[in-house]
Amino acid sequence: MYARLFLLFAGFALLLMAGETDAEKEPEWSYSTEDTVVSVDISADGGYIVAGSEDDKVYLFGKGSSTPLWSYTTGGDVCSVAISADGEYIVAGSEDYNFYLFNKNSSEPVWFSETEGEVCSVAISADGEYAVAGSKDDKIYLYDREGDGWWRDSGLEDPVVDISADGEYIAAGYDSWNSDDDRVQLFNKDSWEPLRTWKTGDTFGVTSIAISADGQYIVTGSDHDRKTRLFNKDIETPLWNHTAEEYGYVESVDISADGAFVVSGSWDQNVYLFSKDSGIPLWNYETYSWVYSVSISTDGNYIAAASYNDNAYLFQRSSNKPLWGDVGSQPLGNPVDCVAVSADGEYTVVGGGNEVHLLDKDAMSGGNNGGEGTDNSRNLMLLILIAAMAFFVLRKQG
Repeated sequence: MYARLFLLFAGFALLLMAGETDAEKEPEWSYSTEDTVVSVDISADGGYIVAGSEDDKVYLFGKGSSTPLWSYTTGGDVCSVAISADGEYIVAGSEDYNFYLFNKNSSEPVWFSETEGEVCSVAISADGEYAVAGSKDDKIYLYDREGDGWWRDSGLEDPVVDISADGEYIAAGYDSWNSDDDRVQLFNKDSWEPLRTWKTGDTFGVTSIAISADGQYIVTGSDHDRKTRLFNKDIETPLWNHTAEEYGYVESVDISADGAFVVSGSWDQNVYLFSKDSGIPLWNYETYSWVYSVSISTDGNYIAAASYNDNAYLFQRSSNKPLWGDVGSQPLGNPVDCVAVSADGEYTVVGGGNEVHLLDKDAMSGGNNGGEGTDNSRNLMLLILIAAMAFFVLRKQG
């Protein structure tokens, strides 16, 4: 009798552990595209999500449903997308050489501009008034909402770009690894003459760039010299730089709105968090695979990261222990290429393989931000109870 009671209790406890863990690991929703999702972004309140895919499409979603509000088919892979803070405007760059602006209410572009190369880096101001693009024709393009603007021939390869929240400042970095020419530049929206050009003397290619909301701070990630650099727009040399480990190309960087915190993701398999005051990381986290994409909330309190090991991660600034560390009850089964987090950290959008996932920050921690540690604690308690019952049964049978 006691043995049967023990087996019944143990089976119930194990089912409870499995059932609760699976339930806690469900995204808000998921959507399958027809090819790899390579770029995602999310509005400040998490209300709207944009995705760009190698199926040539731009997708817009509302947070309440996995059914797209609309999609638009370009003439090539969609390399880069961004959405204004209020969710009203979307910008996209495509391998069809075009740079597109959309309003959230229509799948027809407000305007599009043809360049002479693939457009693989785009950004938009908080109110959607200004949009910037970097094209593989080595030019930087800036347009306002009406389609008026300017372009600058950088003379350097593959510019990556970002724009300050108010649209006043544009930051650009270049991937001309075989030259020691100008590498990082800052512009005012009213002139194509750089306000500042930074030279490091190193041979490096800028793969990622981000600018603080007021344009005061610029962070870059580079591949060939494996460095994360932080610049102040008023100072001629970098504030600091950090070198990743061997083969640690810095694939992605981001910065909080006030410039106080910087995050970078590297091929050395680490996510790094920095203060603007030091190139020594506040912490790092090893994912055991290349880190492709990072994003930080406006206030710097939440950090999201995407890894080649089929996982996405969400962290609080205060700890390098993830709040959650994979999408769904199992890893995606595909490398996670891109992530973006809402202004307050409440929502994270993830692109992996041909899927887009939306996650609430509590979706994988049972609503208590306890993460994996909370699951482990609960499971440990249940196992202790099973062991205690086993001891009781053995004593009765003895």
